[in-house]
Amino acid sequence: MKIRVLLAYFILVISFVSCKAITKKSINFSSQFTTPSLFEKGDKSLVFIPMIHLNTPEFYSKTKILIDSLRAEDYVVFYEGVKVGTEDSLEIDRYERKFRKLTHVVLRNYYDEDAVIYDRYKIKGMVYQTDVDFGPNPDIDCNVDLTIKALIDTYESEYGAILLDECDMQIPLGSKYKCSKKNTTAYTYLISSLRDEHLYEEIKNSSHKKLIVVYGKAHFYPLNNKLKSDGWEWIRVEDFVYMHFKKPPKTK
Repeated sequence: MKIRVLLAYFILVISFVSCKAITKKSINFSSQFTTPSLFEKGDKSLVFIPMIHLNTPEFYSKTKILIDSLRAEDYVVFYEGVKVGTEDSLEIDRYERKFRKLTHVVLRNYYDEDAVIYDRYKIKGMVYQTDVDFGPNPDIDCNVDLTIKALIDTYESEYGAILLDECDMQIPLGSKYKCSKKNTTAYTYLISSLRDEHLYEEIKNSSHKKLIVVYGKAHFYPLNNKLKSDGWEWIRVEDFVYMHFKKPPKTK
């Protein structure tokens, strides 16, 4: 019951933080409304904390409070974090360009001066999650994500080599990419399907009784379906009001 009270308190606080965040332009409105979910299976419990990659410092501060509080209750943290997966500079460049060719995604900091593709996200009052301490600690917590190398290697083993052309090599990784259309099937496979399945396998194979999963909000529904099919029960957290608007409130 203690865990439900803690989650209810967090949800009430984060709702007001999120409501403040939605007045910022260029931010997806629907992504501002997020709430932790509690799952139970036998003597195991799992708290899914949906992450928003760009938000106010207050949002991440409240997330850290929740994660730290749960860690004090012996919860083990599983968190999201796509790394390249190699330290060889030539391999890093090649894998990132192959990943960009299929998905049009480049994993750069939003505030990197060379990453002009993210200029529209440089909004006053907003910070990127990796620029702040939002809870997960790389020294003691578990990054259960796949690397770009693993994703690309898996894709190529299934569908063949990704061939980079002159255009792919000439355009800097932080610049706008117009060499080809985004491969929506490959995008879903690399960004969602492979990572969702890997996350679920990490949870299923874990010996820990208490887990926190800190992952992007978009990954909740696939994981929710997989957990339910494996006998996990979603527990409604009581005594809170989850704020929801049919349309964005007017900004001043």
